[in-house]
Amino acid sequence: MFEIFLASFTSSVVILGIGYFFSLVFFSRSFLRTLYLSEIGIYGIIFLSFLGLLINFFYQLDKNVGTLIVIFGFLSFIYFKGYNKLTFLFITAFITFILIYYANVNRPDAGLYHLPVISMINDSKIIIGSSNIHFRFAHSSIIQYLSALNNNYLFSTSSITIPSATIFSFCIFYFFENYKNSINEKDKGLSLIHFFIIIFSLYSFNRYSSYGNDVSAHLLYFTLVIKLISYTSLTKIRINDFYSISLLSLFLFANKLFMGIVLIIPLILFFLSKEKIEIIKTKNFVICFFLFSLWVTKSILTSGCVLYPVNKTCFKNLKIYDENKTTIEAQSGEAWSKDWVNQSSDIMEFQDYNRDFNWLYTWTNNHFKKILEKLGPFIGFLFLIFILLIFGRGNKRDKNKNQPIYMKQYHLVLIISVSFTIIWFVKFPIYRYGMSFIAISLIFLFYKLFIKNLYLTDFNKLKKIFNTILIISIFGFCLKNGLRIKDKFENNTKNAWPDIYSEKGDFNKNNFMQIKKDNKIMYYFSEGKLCMYSKAPCSNYLIKNLNIDIKKGYNIFWID
Repeated sequence: MFEIFLASFTSSVVILGIGYFFSLVFFSRSFLRTLYLSEIGIYGIIFLSFLGLLINFFYQLDKNVGTLIVIFGFLSFIYFKGYNKLTFLFITAFITFILIYYANVNRPDAGLYHLPVISMINDSKIIIGSSNIHFRFAHSSIIQYLSALNNNYLFSTSSITIPSATIFSFCIFYFFENYKNSINEKDKGLSLIHFFIIIFSLYSFNRYSSYGNDVSAHLLYFTLVIKLISYTSLTKIRINDFYSISLLSLFLFANKLFMGIVLIIPLILFFLSKEKIEIIKTKNFVICFFLFSLWVTKSILTSGCVLYPVNKTCFKNLKIYDENKTTIEAQSGEAWSKDWVNQSSDIMEFQDYNRDFNWLYTWTNNHFKKILEKLGPFIGFLFLIFILLIFGRGNKRDKNKNQPIYMKQYHLVLIISVSFTIIWFVKFPIYRYGMSFIAISLIFLFYKLFIKNLYLTDFNKLKKIFNTILIISIFGFCLKNGLRIKDKFENNTKNAWPDIYSEKGDFNKNNFMQIKKDNKIMYYFSEGKLCMYSKAPCSNYLIKNLNIDIKKGYNIFWID
């Protein structure tokens, strides 16, 4: 238990230290002073992830690299006097600890490609054509690089599971800091938005075993939204603020391909800005372009495509590019997200199923019901709050139609989120892909239709109600995880770390079959089992016609 908490605390220290250093390099010192601690930590997460990606172009992220990162993070932490922020660090470490203590990893995705990719990053520098070993390797997130950097000599290798939980702890703290500020300033609109985002996050992300790459993306989209609505004017946005939005958008793009649509947000802000030349002339433009180029280059080297599996973005003259597999993956990925597996009549081919809303009947009768089951309690909660407000003593419709100065930002976020939700519905209508878009659309529509013109006569009473609900929600979050821990402890589970080695939860390390060619080990075949964290590269598929070449220390894979 102590090792897990200490590893969680160390992770918070390193991320905050890295956040201070890179935020000072990227932003101005005066801007840095205006940031919440949690926001500095979020920038630390972003820069540390991209640093891991950059290093992996030239070297594997082994324990030596991970230990050096810890040392660098601690030195930066001490230099910026982070030791004065121990309360914040203990809270974020505790949240991380309670999430991962006796928790499971996200199966099957963690075993299929999250953990195998982390193992691959720990064992070797970037593998060219790795998507030919397993197509899901092309779907890897930049979070895998952050996790790989958490492998060091100080703690168990299982500490690679910490970063996903740490992202939640920093983001939820950021949501609370914004809520506290808005509620103290008696800002009805902002406090309600922050309140609903916190409730949705505590309700939706309270189990670590559900943490894939999606949860981090949704939390950071909420962070992006909160930042957007905090500005008084989008046409007069400061350059540092513009680049904080750009940085979050880039990170979301590198986290999940579908989140690439958020890159339209900094483009909108750029065209609205009156300081276009000044924005382009800064060093931050070069840094952001470099980070974007890093991720695109990684994608091309691993799959032959800028946006895998979008065929139009692929370089067909590259021998690592497999057009047939890429086409199948593009069609099957969309079909599976549209509930292809649950067809009750004649089974259609992927391409036919995706066309002309042929999928809608099957999806409506299956996955849509699951979405309603998950969203139902939150929608009910929204209307419960409305009833509490509308029947509150003295509360009434506001006759003053003057909108708050930030309503333009509200409208922009609402339009963007609804647009993203529509795209999600048409292309990939699986709940875990569009969760944050749907949530923000619901919250903002609810606010606009029911709350915006409601005049609250007793804001202190509202504050007490909201704070009470938040305390109950936090207690529920802790209780749910506490009961899980109690159950595992009473069942004498032998290891409190999430099991990264075995899909059965017995912590047994697997030794999978070596697949060789010309006496060279190409990959390890798991014979259909989940690879988990094992010798890399590993695939649960036996791959036909796979070839390997080694040039200047880089492994190159392609299919004949």
